[in-house]
Amino acid sequence: MTDISSRQRHQTATSDSRSNARYPFSYYPKGWYYVAHINELQPGKLLGRRWCGAQIVAWRTDEGKICVADAYCPHLGARMTPEVGGRIVNGRLKCPFHGFEYDVSGACTHTPNAPPPRSCQLNTYPTCERNEIVFAYHGGEPQFELPHIDDEGWTPRIWAEKKFRTHIQEIPENALDPNHFLFIHGMDSMIETKLPEVDKQYFHISSDTRVRVNMPILRRRSSESHVDFHMWGLGYFFFESTSSDSGVEARNWIFGVPELDESLTLRYAVSVRKSPSQQLKGLSWLPTRWSLLLMRKLVHMQMGITLEEDSEIWNTKRYRASPRLVDTDGSILAYRQYCRQFYTP
Repeated sequence: MTDISSRQRHQTATSDSRSNARYPFSYYPKGWYYVAHINELQPGKLLGRRWCGAQIVAWRTDEGKICVADAYCPHLGARMTPEVGGRIVNGRLKCPFHGFEYDVSGACTHTPNAPPPRSCQLNTYPTCERNEIVFAYHGGEPQFELPHIDDEGWTPRIWAEKKFRTHIQEIPENALDPNHFLFIHGMDSMIETKLPEVDKQYFHISSDTRVRVNMPILRRRSSESHVDFHMWGLGYFFFESTSSDSGVEARNWIFGVPELDESLTLRYAVSVRKSPSQQLKGLSWLPTRWSLLLMRKLVHMQMGITLEEDSEIWNTKRYRASPRLVDTDGSILAYRQYCRQFYTP
């Protein structure tokens, strides 16, 4: 039998690897991604995270300046996360290996035994704070800004997180797939009420939904809602729903962070408010504040249930670049076209 060359073996292995890949594009699209809630970054505290394929650290100075940076020292490569000895001293990150110190610009400002070398520069990421959440930008210089969302009259958010084995692009696409809501989540109907609105990095779409709710405390059998989906890149996504029969509006915030290839952490939060145009229904026997907090809890619980129902699909599915769609599959292709801008050619 004729043996193939090492080059041919390499080409065959590469071809097989690509054909067996679940996703034919990078696991780390460009954009803003969640780093921490601002309460996690108290002055003097160092935070370590796995983020977009990198190990990062984040901290805040007494003056409120925030730094998100690669966790490995440019001197001799020591990891500087807190569990291995990295710490903040006078607002600077101190390496546990040789004591080199870095300020929020990434510059080495002090070493114990010699003048700090100018070339010793820690790689940092652009950051922004929106609605008490710290984001960092992956993919070079930011190509867009995140909005500040007015939260006047809304309850404080309650948070949770789940881990999945999937690509971050799948998460919003799932929300634009009306048929799976009927088949997996038991929704009665979900109808897109307008074509997607795309303005550069902003994506918006609206739907009307109807679902049976089996919660005796709410004293109703079905719920009709208008839902607006908003996205700025793949790491910043939330949807607002207005229920016609409860008098409550809800916001579901979803922040996915690709950690390492197929490992994804999804942090999600819920806040609610009384609808300005409706009276509270179903819970009117409770004081308004209590009824809103109870509704927030119920919506949050339902969000967790919905994500769990999707988990096995996300963990095992493979991306189809040319899906065989039916007429009622919604705006999946429009969404995928929007996503292309976040990948480097």
